[in-house]
Amino acid sequence: MFVIRGKSGYKFFSTEPDTYGQEVQHETRRRAESMLKVAKDTLPFEEFEIVEV
Repeated sequence: MFVIRGKSGYKFFSTEPDTYGQEVQHETRRRAESMLKVAKDTLPFEEFEIVEV
């Protein structure tokens, strides 16, 4: 599993009913990379990295 984290402490948490409040996890690195692009577009001032958990 992979998560996206900001180098200054940003984390992404789920708002889905089944996983509410849990850090969003991606099953593949490819999926995490796709979401990383969205994160960078949304918060361009932050540096993000993909972390394997």
